[in-house]
Amino acid sequence: MSELSKSRQIFVTAKDLFFKHGLRKVSINEICLNSGVSKMTFYRNFKNKKAVALTIIKEFCDNGAEDYRKIMASELPYYLKIKKIISSKGEYSKGLSKELFADINSGYFNEIRAYISNYQGNFENELFNDFSLAQKNGEIREGVKIEFLIYMIRDINKKIIDAELNKLYESEEAVILELTKFFFYGILPEK
Repeated sequence: MSELSKSRQIFVTAKDLFFKHGLRKVSINEICLNSGVSKMTFYRNFKNKKAVALTIIKEFCDNGAEDYRKIMASELPYYLKIKKIISSKGEYSKGLSKELFADINSGYFNEIRAYISNYQGNFENELFNDFSLAQKNGEIREGVKIEFLIYMIRDINKKIIDAELNKLYESEEAVILELTKFFFYGILPEK
């Protein structure tokens, strides 16, 4: 197996373990054992557990943003773009554990939290532009402040880790989907 393949195997294994059990509970030994590589090989590819976790989070965010951009660039009507975005968000959130979200927001992995915060800030600018264009085209209600929509998205991101809300749902995926659908559809049936 080439070094690139070993690096990818470590990445895939760590991602699976982190998504299931969170970041803190998974050890480098566990990653090595499950990926079939030695510790030496792990350290040749990643500085430490936080480095592999940050690499995973970056790819996760980049892939989600790329899918969003593809959907928004499509010729679909806006309401169908929204349906595809919700479906895509559901696919991306599959397998994410409450432990993963708790670990990211605990402060233990400050580099990851800082990256996500910066990523969300940059992505909010993109959303602002997309919402503004959609409003100009009559696809978002006239008069609603785009700044309000961005504020509500920030609030939704906070609610994803809310303990009280999470008690109502069996999985992180279900919470994310419910919040996303609520944002776009309110309490009305989906079209």
